[in-house]
Formats: sequence, C-alpha cells, structure tokens
Amino acid sequence: MTALRRDRTERFASAAQMADVLRPLLSGESPDSSVTRALLAQAEADAEAAETIRDSSPAKYPTLTGMPRCSRMSIVRIVESWPSRNLGTVQTSILLARLLERPLHAPPFAGGAFIGGYCVLIFGGFILGAVDFSGRSHDEVCEQLPEEASVVIHTIPPDMPCSLIPMMASLLHEPKYRLNDLDTSLVNLPALSRKLSTEHFDGILTLERGEATGAIFFDQGQPALSMFSDGWEELPVENTWESWASRESLKGTLLEKVWKPAHLSYRRELRDYGFWVAAPQDETKRDKLKQVFIRKTSNLTDESTSGERKSSGRLTPVRRPDDSGDLNALASFYKSDPAYRFLTWALDELPAYFQERGRTSSWKYLAGWIPLIRRAVLHHNLPRPDGNKSDFFDLVTYDSSDKVLHIGHRVPRGTREALAEFVGRVVEAKRARTKTGDVGGAFLLAPTFDESMIEAYQEQTRPQGTGLLAVEEKLTKYEGFIRMGPRRGFHLLLVVEKGDSYEPILLV
Repeated sequence: MTALRRDRTERFASAAQMADVLRPLLSGESPDSSVTRALLAQAEADAEAAETIRDSSPAKYPTLTGMPRCSRMSIVRIVESWPSRNLGTVQTSILLARLLERPLHAPPFAGGAFIGGYCVLIFGGFILGAVDFSGRSHDEVCEQLPEEASVVIHTIPPDMPCSLIPMMASLLHEPKYRLNDLDTSLVNLPALSRKLSTEHFDGILTLERGEATGAIFFDQGQPALSMFSDGWEELPVENTWESWASRESLKGTLLEKVWKPAHLSYRRELRDYGFWVAAPQDETKRDKLKQVFIRKTSNLTDESTSGERKSSGRLTPVRRPDDSGDLNALASFYKSDPAYRFLTWALDELPAYFQERGRTSSWKYLAGWIPLIRRAVLHHNLPRPDGNKSDFFDLVTYDSSDKVLHIGHRVPRGTREALAEFVGRVVEAKRARTKTGDVGGAFLLAPTFDESMIEAYQEQTRPQGTGLLAVEEKLTKYEGFIRMGPRRGFHLLLVVEKGDSYEPILLV
C-alpha cells in the first residue's frame, strides 16, 4: 500500500528502503514487531480511505445544481434560494441601519438584500459583498446604491451556518490561494477532506470538469454548501463530494476565506474616529508607527489621557471615557480600513518619497505640510466655519492649531465623474476657510484610474491664467496644483492602491 501511494513523496524512496521494511517479515519476527504494527496501521488507514471513497451516502449539506458558471451570478442565485420577505419601497439608509445593527437581545441579521437591482451580502453588522447584474461588485455597487428602492431581504436558512456568507463574499474579491491546480487523479481527496476537517478550514474548494464548474464551501472544516453548474448531471453530486470526485478527472483549487468589508462599512463603523499624531523626533530617523485604536469625540478632547500625548508611536488614542467594546477586535478592524492604512503610509513614507525625487517644493502645501500633522480624523463630516453645512471626506488632517492641512477620499474606481465631484467638494471646503489658509493638499485614492480621468486631471492641474496669475505659475512651479485665484489653491495627488502599499501618480 505504501508503494502504491498517489503522492510520490509518500512512497519508498528506493528499492533498498522498501527491502528494509519487508525484511523483518521474512525473518520470521513476531507479528507484534513495531514494523509489522506500523504496516498494519497503514493498511487499515488506506482501507478506511478506500471505504470513504466508496461511501455514497447523501450529503448532509445543501446542494444547488444548474447554477451559473459566473461566480457573481451564482451568489445571486444562492441568495434567491433563501427565505424572502418583501419590504416594498424603503429608504436605503434606514434599511441599512436596521440590517447592520447589532442588537443585544438577538443575533445580527445574516443574509442578503436586493436593493433595486443590487444584491448586498450582510453578516455580523458588516457589508461583506455586493453585486449587480452588469458585472460590477463590492465597493462600486455600494457607491451606486439608490437613496430609495424596492427591497426584498433573504435570511440565511437555519440549515446553513451564518458564517457561510463571508465564504460567499470571498468569490467577489481577489482570491487567496491555499492549493492550486489540484488534479483529482493524483490527489487523495479523502486525505484532503480529513486535513481540512483537522485544520477547521474556512474557505472554498472549486472544481472544474471541462467547462462545468462547481464549488464546496467549508465552515470550520465541514462542508456547508455545494453548488454546481450544468455539466454534472450524470454524477451523484447530492452525495458526499469525496465519494464521487475521486473517480472523476477534475481540476480543483482550494481558496481561503477573504474577509474584506465594503468601504461603506468602514465609513459607518469608523465615522469620526481620530488620532493624535506625535511630531517626528528626527526627520532623518522616524519612529516606527504604532497604531492605537481611538475614537473621536465632537471636540477631540480626551479626559482619560489628558496631558499624556507623548507615546512610543506616532499615533496616540483620543478616547472618550464611555468608549466600550472589544478594543482588540476594533483595532483589527480599523487597521484594514483603506483610509487608515493610507494615513499611516503617508506619515511614514510620503515626505521621503518627494524628497528623494527633489520635488518637495513643487508639492509645497501637500508634502511640506505632512510633518505638521498633529491629529487626523477618519470618515469625517468637516463642518464649514460660517454655516451649518459640512463636507464629508474619508480623511482630514489638522495641525496643532486645528488648521485643516489635508483632505483625502477613496473611490472604488477613478473616473472623470469621480474626479469632478471630489474637486468640487474640496473647492467648497477650502473656500469656506480661505481666510485661514486651510487645505493645502488633497488625496484621491482608488484601486484603478480610468485613462479619461488622467486626462481630466491633467486639464485641471495645467498651469493657466494671464498676467499676475501666469507670473505666479511660472515662479512657483507647483505640480498637481488646482488654482482658485491669486495665491489660492491646493495640490491634488492621485494615489493608486497597490496591495498593502500605495503609488502616487506623478505626471511630470
């Protein structure tokens, strides 16, 4: 049985090694010898694996057939199969507030909601995925949710674990591979099944049979749901997957669960969370950033840590006395927020980025003002000094005198329309603070930027004007500058998200 193992590494390395194992049996040693017991144990294990392959009992988890081969559309079909409730036409903000709350007396909502033509996955008070019928997903869909729409909610049925929803949402994100290019003619599937169970694996095993596709979702190492497209009709897919998959020539991929809340969830959960930012001790040797969870009050006072702003890191908590909740869990959450991750990257990397390229003076009010930051607020409604209006941004930085230094915002995709909308809001925010000279720089973040947006950005930041304005443009040599009049304007930097890092777009 050892010599017949499918995995080459599990077979004997040489005939001599095999002879060493067989020799005690030929020498007439007692059957109770250690080698014999080991061989018998291996034979029993192989027999057990063979029995598992032959086991054709019905699966205890739900199986869906005739599913779309597109993973986005298959998610929609799964949600549609769950018990539904038509709410009629409701306001989206009120609906989300209800579905995302975490009541003390009951578990939070777990399921999907069809909001107009959009399907949104909700679990544990977070939006974990969203898809529409045009192929867009996640943040792009959340940005397009209508203010009011016809709504149907689908609650996950009791025979499925609620934690299945994050696994479904994983199909909407960049895959995280555990094992790739699995060939079922070589892979011992029962052994793989036992391994997944032992590891309490959370994720998905995808299967391909020609053009046909399938997937088995695992929750804590146990199958929780399987789904198959057309092309599996002659196979008993309603039985345990190990019983039939071992007999077929299939290609498989093992994907780990990807936990990636929609940016809308960060905006809801971390609205007005702020940080004290310590001054760099030495600009040539910065302290390593140590992020500490904090919550911002309306005036950013901190009764519990007053007079204790010096810390071992650049970012220090601004915590109000009545803060509650698991700070470790919240810290894990906010550290994945794109706005927060950009803040820590900008504090640590951006000044040196411009300095190394000799362009700090060309980005004077953006790069030059970063060392002046003393506090920053995430997902903030920035109030205007002379009225009741406010402007919402994903990031706002201040100096020690509460002067607004930078404004940042994230969009799911950089388009010409997104640029125009952001620039308009920054201009209004700066005009409201013209007397104090606030807002020297603005950041627009996105995973991708359309070519049309780059062209629009070039048009917006191209030197213009006549007379004194033209002279000023020539003398300052500012880059990425949107001028609002004589000696007025702000730098606008486009930043591409690159995994855990960022890449500024410098066109000159």
